[in-house]
Amino acid sequence: MKTKFSLLLLLLASLSFGLIGCSGDDDNNKPLIDEEMNIAIDKELVDIAMEESASVKITEGNGEYNAFSLNKDVAIVNLSGDSLKIQGVGAGKTSVIISDRETRLKVLPVVVYRYNEIVLEKSTVEFDFLLGNVKSVPVNVLEGNGGYTAVSDNSSIQVSVLEDMITVSTIRGSAGGEANITITDVCDRTTVVKVKANAVTDPYTEDEIAEIMNITASPYFVFITTVSQNYYTYINTVENGMNVSGYEYYSYYILKIYYPGDKSVGEQNGGKIYYYNVPYGNSCGSDPVDLSYFKVVKNDGTRIWAIYSVLDRDKVLQRGYFVQNIK
Repeated sequence: MKTKFSLLLLLLASLSFGLIGCSGDDDNNKPLIDEEMNIAIDKELVDIAMEESASVKITEGNGEYNAFSLNKDVAIVNLSGDSLKIQGVGAGKTSVIISDRETRLKVLPVVVYRYNEIVLEKSTVEFDFLLGNVKSVPVNVLEGNGGYTAVSDNSSIQVSVLEDMITVSTIRGSAGGEANITITDVCDRTTVVKVKANAVTDPYTEDEIAEIMNITASPYFVFITTVSQNYYTYINTVENGMNVSGYEYYSYYILKIYYPGDKSVGEQNGGKIYYYNVPYGNSCGSDPVDLSYFKVVKNDGTRIWAIYSVLDRDKVLQRGYFVQNIK
């Protein structure tokens, strides 16, 4: 019997390391453990908390039973006759292997949990983001068993996991929407986070506009991530009845913002923008394109402060602002 059990251990070790080939037409590829070989027990799954135990009864077999846990860091097993006591040790999943004197086998899955449910710092997430731009919002796991995975049911809203932090993100070009994020831990506990991502088209918040209006440098231009330099050639003129503000640098960096009106505070429709290599490698094409938004937010009589945005070819709302003297 000891020889049989030693051979059994070798067999199960090979199974646990995935050394059994895929099934096919060859009889040699048949599973080494099948339903006809299994002994019977009164539970098909043990799911217990750490430091708790569960009793399992062998209801069919040939006696002289042996049992062991594939991972004693998760669960241990004690056998007495045809009764097993499975003790939880650490959070995770493993299996208890039971055999009898005829080398019939039973594999009993065991789940041991520290927490019976996943608890997050919040179960709903709602946020605003600039249309088409990427924005990420973290959600911390307060209680759970680790080994988290997360899945979103909306392809426009992605989710990633880093240890105990779940991060929800919009994707580039997204118009937002709603999503259910299903989070699962190593012990198969699940919870759902409801997400609502609201796309906004106003390029700047009130707080950001207040900061822009405090800028004293002039001329000063920002578009996406590019900030103008003092050695650029600045543009401050009128073309075909439209104000034109911007700069160029040896025809290599060009930014021109076309807008109507007398430069008084307020929104203006009908504006256009032309940009080339701003930032480097980013251009709108051969002709100016329509601005999505233009507003003079401040006019002190000598300078204007203006904000603007444009929806680029990737459906990403790009934004900028400038300060320039009034001519």
